[in-house]
Amino acid sequence: DQRPFCTSVHEWLYIVTHSHSVSYFHGIFESAPRLMWGLNMLRQYQQMKVLYNSPFVANVLDMLDLKGRGVLLHARQLSCSLRVTIPPPPTHFPFKPMLSLLLQAAGVGRAVTNHS
Repeated sequence: DQRPFCTSVHEWLYIVTHSHSVSYFHGIFESAPRLMWGLNMLRQYQQMKVLYNSPFVANVLDMLDLKGRGVLLHARQLSCSLRVTIPPPPTHFPFKPMLSLLLQAAGVGRAVTNHS
């Protein structure tokens, strides 16, 4: 069902946007942990799309085998959704384990443990 004010309507959006910047740093180190938090859910529910605002997030989606599941947020367009999932902020995640999971999910390197 298309609303007149919506540019696009989605069944389910997973939000990884942020207001700080669309730089590489914010795109990777803020969005990637949020994606890792919900990775199992994203893989289980194919109708879930990822709403992002940094162009670097598309690369992370490709690495996580979620190609084509992203929706780039545009300033003059309004994406609407019937359902929304907002993961916790990345400051709540321990950095080393999240980086390890991201690299492992991308098939790069091995998992980093406390015994490394």
